[in-house]
Amino acid sequence: MGKSALELRLDLSGGTLTFDYDVIVDTNRPSDQMLVVQRLLAARAESGNSATFRIEKAEDVVHVIPNTVKDASGKLASNKSLLDTVITLPSKERTGLQTLEDLCEAISKANQLHVVVGTIPSGMFLRHKDQHGIASLKARDALIQLLKRTSNGAKLSWQLLYDPGLKMYALNLHVVS
Repeated sequence: MGKSALELRLDLSGGTLTFDYDVIVDTNRPSDQMLVVQRLLAARAESGNSATFRIEKAEDVVHVIPNTVKDASGKLASNKSLLDTVITLPSKERTGLQTLEDLCEAISKANQLHVVVGTIPSGMFLRHKDQHGIASLKARDALIQLLKRTSNGAKLSWQLLYDPGLKMYALNLHVVS
């Protein structure tokens, strides 16, 4: 089992990011996945793009969380992630979709913003039912718990995107192949 170097090139609206990282030859996977994410964010920061990020790792999940974003005037402003909001949901029978909707509603109420469920693998979330409640937990951690209960082993990723025209956030979930 040896190592090899790969170059990662990302073409983004703000330009191209390029950096090298090591992979394990037998698996073609990064030798240190956290290092790859850190290098990606460092390359992004060096490119002068609009936002800065922090990384949080919990178990086998890596969160990339914006620290600063451009405000309406185009200047960088500090950012508090909505998924840092501490929420509580009572225990009751819900589908995965209903839990997502309740989670978004709790975030909305706590921040006086509009957060909705966006694009999701709906079949997966409609089939899942449980009675889990959430007691004083960060919305991000509650979301990860739900994803683990709902995914049936599939790897899922999420994005919380803001639409300035509609002045609302959409929580999107995707299956990672």
